[in-house]
Amino acid sequence: MELVDRTEIYRRLESAREHFSSLRYQEQLSRAMELFNQDEFGLCEAELGKLPSPVTLLAELLEKLKSKSVYKTLDKIAKGVCESDLENLKGLFSLGTHIVIEMDKGSLEYTLLLNDVYEKIGRCLFSMKERE
Repeated sequence: MELVDRTEIYRRLESAREHFSSLRYQEQLSRAMELFNQDEFGLCEAELGKLPSPVTLLAELLEKLKSKSVYKTLDKIAKGVCESDLENLKGLFSLGTHIVIEMDKGSLEYTLLLNDVYEKIGRCLFSMKERE
């Protein structure tokens, strides 16, 4: 394995340790670090691959939001049928708020979703500004 690959795997491992800091992921992260230290890079990558992806985290969060009014707005956003940019913004800001609520509960893995949500908010605001 090339040094670049080892460095990249280590970067992914450190990023995972930063984002997946809750206790439910500690066993996987410890195992991944152990495999890395044993130069078992393929197995280390496989262990890291067991952590939830941003898509999985979003699906889990949406499941939690099904009973809330924001779920309907987010469903409209997903289907591309929002009635206005303001409705779109309302849903995205609400989603951001719920992500932060999960983070406040100790689920820092949800930080993986924040950049994408705020990027979408920025694009929506920019689009509204262009039409003024």
